[in-house]
Amino acid sequence: MSAEDFRAFSEILSAVFPGARYYMAPTDKQRNYLYRPIDGLLRQRPPRILAHHSLYRVWQAAHRWEADIVMTLDAQWQPVWEHTNTGHEEYPPYWYLMSPQKPFVWFQHPAHRFTSTRSGMTCMANCLMTAHCVPGNQGHFRFANQFFRLLRKVTNDKNLVRVKHPSGELVAAYVDKSSWLWVGHDARRWAAEDSKHFLSFQGHKEWDGGIRPMPINSLET
Repeated sequence: MSAEDFRAFSEILSAVFPGARYYMAPTDKQRNYLYRPIDGLLRQRPPRILAHHSLYRVWQAAHRWEADIVMTLDAQWQPVWEHTNTGHEEYPPYWYLMSPQKPFVWFQHPAHRFTSTRSGMTCMANCLMTAHCVPGNQGHFRFANQFFRLLRKVTNDKNLVRVKHPSGELVAAYVDKSSWLWVGHDARRWAAEDSKHFLSFQGHKEWDGGIRPMPINSLET
């Protein structure tokens, strides 16, 4: 999903779940910063993290840090830092954020993009969205189903192919309909603009490649 896809999805979620809040989960860089190996002490004041009502606003911050995002339906909940000390030298004390009460949604790698040094292809990393529910709680399951139905308003899984780069050789004529890969409408437009743009990276020891929209001439044959 592109920035425009997240902006559109953010507006949809805000309209349907006006009380939902979103926050940026701490990255490994942030967690490592909170531990000082010189003296083995935890920093006393970890950075404050506030939950926000707009997914897109949090996405903009996560984009800079390449961080994950968490969505909670609790309008009053705010991230709370906890710390632990295992007592083992190999595992130093560290800070962590308590997860909100279920149900919540975790957006993993929502804002990452990279370029292959071998082939020059630019690829959007996959954003894995998972809904965390209490087993057997039908209300939580209804929320999860509704969340993914809303996601389909800005994404689809149609007409995708696996190709090599830079040759353009077809690896698979289409991506199976049962695939977990759904592509944002704007991300699809971005990929179609340039043959170096890929939606999902699938490298090989001998070649780079990944998922792209199916060319128009392929659809006509």
